[in-house]
Formats: sequence, structure tokens, C-alpha cells
Amino acid sequence: MISSNKHRKGRIMRIISNNLKEIRKAKKLTQGQLAEIVGCSQGRIGDYESGRCTIENITLGVALKLSNALGCSIEDLFTAEEHT
Repeated sequence: MISSNKHRKGRIMRIISNNLKEIRKAKKLTQGQLAEIVGCSQGRIGDYESGRCTIENITLGVALKLSNALGCSIEDLFTAEEHT
């Protein structure tokens, strides 16, 4: 059961990582620009996009700041659908 939970968390983090990067690029923002808007370091955005952070590192507050900065919903960040 622990392995299944760990696998699920990893899958969710990959979805968030991919969506965050894709939406940021679609909005023509650099990691540095997004970091400035959100109030964190460029390295932290890089960690989110690369999946180096765990799902526990992305709080509801962080997800809200990211979605507001990107003009999308939190659901857009957490949903495994393609963004155009």
C-alpha cells in the first residue's frame, strides 16, 4: 500500500510539473518572471517543473499563487489533460 501511495504521489507531481511548465511557456513567461510574480526563487520554480519537489512541497497557497500568476485554475495545474 505504501508503494502504491508513493507511485500515486509521483504521478501527480509529474502531472503538475508538466502542466506548470507548459502553461508558463504558453504565457511566454520565464521561470524567473514567474518566480518574481509568485514571490519565490527561480530555483524553486525549476524544482517544481523538474519534479525535484514532492507533492507535499506544493501547498494549497503555493498552487493558488501559481494559478493566479498564470491566469489558470488550480485544476489546470493538477489535471492530466493537454493544454493548448
